[in-house]
Amino acid sequence: MSIRRLLVTLVVLLLAGTGSATAAGRPDTLPPRTMVTVQPSGPDGQEGWYVTAPVTVTLTAVDPGHNASGLAGTKYRIDRGPWVSYSRPFTVAGDRAHSVDFNSTDNAGNTEQARTLRVNIDASPPEVNARFDGGWHGGPVRVPLVAADRVSGVRAVEYKVDSLGWQTYYGPVLVEGDGRHTVRYRAVDRAGNVSPNGPPRS
Repeated sequence: MSIRRLLVTLVVLLLAGTGSATAAGRPDTLPPRTMVTVQPSGPDGQEGWYVTAPVTVTLTAVDPGHNASGLAGTKYRIDRGPWVSYSRPFTVAGDRAHSVDFNSTDNAGNTEQARTLRVNIDASPPEVNARFDGGWHGGPVRVPLVAADRVSGVRAVEYKVDSLGWQTYYGPVLVEGDGRHTVRYRAVDRAGNVSPNGPPRS
């Protein structure tokens, strides 16, 4: 083997060895990614509200890339409370609009930007009352109805007089005509909860 050929062979081997070492030592620069699932799988009420409680939240994290260092852990907090290490599915309960913040960190110290899950729960029906004490009257009577819902808010109030169909309430119910009459009423909130029919007013 000539001296020139020997030198060329050594240079090629050194270059190949250097390239292999650089690829193996490439750092992990990608943050993890956390997926969230809930049960029920989506709001089972109206206008984005859950009417079934509690709501179960499951977090699943992955560390992407060929040079992933692996997951170090996942954390979450409910309604801006203290951060908690995630180890198992947890529940969110209570009638109100909740927030769940979460993120994950890998073994290289990369932390994903915290994301927020909104869980709006209203599992309670609205309240509705008639401001009327019953009894006999010598002419037409107007019956005011008052409804309230402390969470999602009242969407509609309905009433029916005697055997007539349900009607939307816009103002005091006019009851007229001789004889005994019965007024029934109910309220619907924005989550879709319906109050029990109010006690009939005669």
